[in-house]
Amino acid sequence: KFDICVDGTKVFIASCDKAARCWDLASNQVIQVAAHDAPIKTCHWIKGAYSCLMTGSWDKTLKVSAQYFRKLILSFILQN
Repeated sequence: KFDICVDGTKVFIASCDKAARCWDLASNQVIQVAAHDAPIKTCHWIKGAYSCLMTGSWDKTLKVSAQYFRKLILSFILQN
């Protein structure tokens, strides 16, 4: 699963290896931007008053990371 940044400069990738990555198209570099305890099912780039990345995992958590990553803003534990 992947999502593309609104300005078209980044691609976000959710992975079964429990990590989400950002591919910066301008620099052609890939960095890890989020991690979960189980495979990540989905990722979404959210653009508004500030930009952030939301990831959802089979570990039943939803995480929101700051625009410049590696800074977790929110983490929710989801119920069945």
